[in-house]
Amino acid sequence: MRIHPQNMSPVSCAGTCRAAIRAGILAQAVAMILMMPAVAGQAPSAASGVGNTASDAEVTAFMKSLKENPNAAYGISPSAKQVSLLLGAIQREPGGPWIYYLTGICFGSEHSQAQKLPPDQRAPAYARAIEYLGAAKEALAKGAQSDPQNREWKDKLGTADAALALAYVESGTRNKEARAIAEGLLVSNTVTNWNYGNLIYNMHSLLGRIDLHEDNVAGAKRHLAASANTPGSPQLNSFGPDFVLAAELLRKGERDAVLAHLDSVAMFWGRPKPKPGPGRAEPDKIKEWKQIISAGQIPEEHQWRVAGLSSVDSTPVDANAVQSARRQMCINQLQMIEVAKDQWKLENRKPEDATPAFADLVRYFPGGNIPKCPEGGTYVIGQLSQKPLCSVAGHELPKVRR
Repeated sequence: MRIHPQNMSPVSCAGTCRAAIRAGILAQAVAMILMMPAVAGQAPSAASGVGNTASDAEVTAFMKSLKENPNAAYGISPSAKQVSLLLGAIQREPGGPWIYYLTGICFGSEHSQAQKLPPDQRAPAYARAIEYLGAAKEALAKGAQSDPQNREWKDKLGTADAALALAYVESGTRNKEARAIAEGLLVSNTVTNWNYGNLIYNMHSLLGRIDLHEDNVAGAKRHLAASANTPGSPQLNSFGPDFVLAAELLRKGERDAVLAHLDSVAMFWGRPKPKPGPGRAEPDKIKEWKQIISAGQIPEEHQWRVAGLSSVDSTPVDANAVQSARRQMCINQLQMIEVAKDQWKLENRKPEDATPAFADLVRYFPGGNIPKCPEGGTYVIGQLSQKPLCSVAGHELPKVRR
């Protein structure tokens, strides 16, 4: 995923949480790191492991400098010394923001740089990351024992876990542990926070890649479809998701599944421009990628090569934001139904007054899954000349002519 200076920050929460602010600051640092040029064949810099090389005085000074000036985080690097300082800070103050710096800046930088190396040279970078992320998780788990139900502790542990799961997947090791982490984060994910849509997309993407490691292409395709079953998020809507799982499926020859996935992503990402004639709108970038894929190629942009990082933040948002997220998910699905109707009409040469059933449209939905309103509403497909409807008030497509 491309990281942008505004990425990972919520759009509207009266009383925006400190954790989300930290995530926004963190993303700015990651954006700067991702812009650094890579040196071909050069491994990331934390080559000497994660031993405790920082003295107590150095850790104290390091923590003090970041508390007094959070912008000093921009100077953090993935060197062995900086990793040691952050691990020392986590051990001393596990409730602080240090895990976000370790995962977002140190691991984020190493992850991005490792993906620029030949595949057979990446394993050492992820082995190092697994070592220091595991050490951080152990320190956080010890700290969380004092208050195991505390939401902020759970978020910090979840952030460490999400980074570990990605490192496992990229290294091609410990699929069982990575799967358990991703499934656990999905189970604990709720629609009451701004990060809800991100975890749906990112964890299903990881699970699909794990399936591919185990030669389960059908499972990977199911997770690809499930990843797009998200209401979106401030980040997904603005900058788009990563397509690493889609790229891996293209290498397996699964072009149709990836094209369907792009249609689903178009429901929440980008500022759409109308297509001529009937149908929906879609971002120009997605249209360009579909043309590349239809020509038998794989897009080369960063999003297709480097999987995005996940930061767990379950800070509750106000009820209006929750309702807005659910409404947007429903609207996305009404758009899916409308697209399916258009495809059914064209393929079967149906007149405008024809009314398809869900059984007629199921083949056009990603993964063959019939959409369901997150508020429990009932969908009415209607005639081809009509827009699909939801029984929940306010869940409706914009009133524009088809």
